[in-house]
Amino acid sequence: MNSAIEDPDFKVVAVPLEHGFDFDAFIDSSVEALVSDVLSGPQLFPYLRALTIYNNHPEILMNSASKVAHSSHKDGNPTSQLSAVGECCVARYYRDDYEVVLPKLVENACYGMFAKECRLALQSQIDRRQRYVNGEVDQCTDLV
Repeated sequence: MNSAIEDPDFKVVAVPLEHGFDFDAFIDSSVEALVSDVLSGPQLFPYLRALTIYNNHPEILMNSASKVAHSSHKDGNPTSQLSAVGECCVARYYRDDYEVVLPKLVENACYGMFAKECRLALQSQIDRRQRYVNGEVDQCTDLV
């Protein structure tokens, strides 16, 4: 997977589900990027939902990954129902993904009009799990 992510002939498109970010906008942006690679012509999905989002939420471009930029759902996009112990165990199990794959996705897998927000959402996922994979938490069971 690592070499595929960096191969310019292979396109990976990230659609992160992260609290505080608009999952639907990421889907729209990703579909636009993928379809535009297949079909030619003017922009295939002009502005999709972007015009409405930017008109109503101009702060979306300036918020950090830890802040709520926009959500099309009343209570935000649900991200995890895991306990802290469960989240720690999953992060440790997928340690290579958090340390190697996700950073490459941040650099190479976000496209379209929401590429910046996609990168912020992926970075937020990395940051949220960092303490579990970098040794800050010694044992996941310490979180009980």
